Amino acid sequence: MQALDANFQMLWKRQKPFVFFRTPGAHNIQLYFQEDSKTHFDPAFEKEGFVMRSFLETTTVYQIPSEHQLFFDVPEKKNRKTSRFFASTNEQEKQAHINVIQKALDAINAGVLKKVVLSQKIAVATPNPKWMSFFLNLIYSYPNALVYFWHHPETGTWVGATPERLLTVEGQDFKTMALAGTLAFQKGKEPRWEAKEMEEQQFVVDAILKGLEDQLPKTQIHCSERYTRQAGNLLHLCTDIHFSHPSISLPELIQNLHPTPAVGGLPKAASLDFIQTHEGHDRRYYSGVLGPIGRTMKEVFVNLRCGEVQNEQLNLYVGGGITAASQLEKEWMELMRKSETLLRCL
Repeated sequence: MQALDANFQMLWKRQKPFVFFRTPGAHNIQLYFQEDSKTHFDPAFEKEGFVMRSFLETTTVYQIPSEHQLFFDVPEKKNRKTSRFFASTNEQEKQAHINVIQKALDAINAGVLKKVVLSQKIAVATPNPKWMSFFLNLIYSYPNALVYFWHHPETGTWVGATPERLLTVEGQDFKTMALAGTLAFQKGKEPRWEAKEMEEQQFVVDAILKGLEDQLPKTQIHCSERYTRQAGNLLHLCTDIHFSHPSISLPELIQNLHPTPAVGGLPKAASLDFIQTHEGHDRRYYSGVLGPIGRTMKEVFVNLRCGEVQNEQLNLYVGGGITAASQLEKEWMELMRKSETLLRCL
C-alpha cells in the first residue's frame, strides 16, 4: 500500500497523464504514466497503452502509452468505516428526471423509440478525499470489473468500476457481451427477473448481433445462454457472444457496436437524438469506451459506474434503460441504487 500510495501522490502532484487499473479477475494493479505532458492518440486501437474515448466523439481516442509502467500487488483488504457519503439529489432534480422519463415513454408509445437510456449526473462533495483508498475499495467490491483511475490534462480525472466489456480481442478471437437489466443483490435469494428487464436485455443482444452480421456470416457468431451476472451489490442479465475473424477492423467494429442499447437505445439514431435533446447534461466520458490495448490482447470496455473528480467533488454518472414497461418512481430508485454502488466505496 505504501508504494502504491507514494506513486499516486507523486503523480497526482505532477499532474502529467497516468492511469492505474486492474482488469477483471487480475491479482495485480498496473500503472501507465508519462514523464512529459505530450498528448497521444490511438484512433486505430493498435498501440500499446490505455485508451479513453467519449460517448459521442468517435474520432478522438486519447491514449496513455505503456512505455513507462509499474505493477503492484493488490494490498490486503482492511476493515473500513461505513461510508458517510450519500447521493445528494433534491426533489427538483428528481422531478426533472422523471419528466424526461415521461417524454421518453411518450416517444416510445408514439413509435419513435423502442428504448432509450437516460442518465443522471450527481454531484457529491468529497472534503479531504482519499482517492487511492476509493480506487482500492472499488477493486475489493468489483472483482469482475475493470477498475481504473485515469488522469489526463485533456480529459480531466475519471474513476470507475465497469462490468461491461465491449470487446476483447486475442489474435483472431473476439468476445463481447450483452449486459442489461438491474436488480439489487440479495444474498441467498434467487433473482426474479420481470419481462421489462428481459426485454431490455434482449434489445441489446439483437442490436449486437445485427451490428456483427453487417461484417460477419451468422455461422461465425456464437451466443451463450442468458445468465445472471453480479456486479457489486447489483445483478444484471448477460449473454456472452464470441466469434473469430482473421482481418476484421477493430475501429469499424467498435463503431458498429457502440453505443449499444445498453447505454444508448433503439433505434440508435433516434435514441441518441433524444438523449442530446432532453438529457440536460454532457455525458463526456460516461458510457464512452476505454481499456488496455496490449500486444497480444486488447480489452475495450463501456465506461459505466464512473465519476469525474473535480477538486473536492465527485460527479457521478448513472443511467437506466426506459422501455414501454418502465415505471417512473421505480426508474428513479434504480438510479439511486446505482449511485450507491460507488458511494459506498468512498
